[in-house]
Amino acid sequence: MPEGWTNDPNKLKRYFTHNSLEAYQSRCFGIANAEIVLLGTKDMDYIITSGGRYFWGDLMLEDHLSEIIRPTTFPKILEALAIKGFKGLRMKTLDRVRISEEAPSQVPPEHEKNRVLFVPAEDQKN
Repeated sequence: MPEGWTNDPNKLKRYFTHNSLEAYQSRCFGIANAEIVLLGTKDMDYIITSGGRYFWGDLMLEDHLSEIIRPTTFPKILEALAIKGFKGLRMKTLDRVRISEEAPSQVPPEHEKNRVLFVPAEDQKN
């Protein structure tokens, strides 16, 4: 596994369920049935696959997704990441497409426990 990446199923299963925001965003770029295969351990980047193709994205960049056009196989992508990092990948930025579904508005139950609610303390004037 390249440094800075994981394919740990326990970490991957948190992302790209059908009703997740990540899956919705991938559909906004014309990618149906995306499956996450790698998750960055230092940043919020990820690699997904669909239809035999691979794509790179960042969980913090909802309006960006790139297709990895070289190398084209998962073993070669892993090799390129291990040897050259992102410089070993050739990517093409995808354009958004119009889809006929609304973005998910609810926090999935599996993420609910991680929500942090901010409740401001009242100003105390003495």
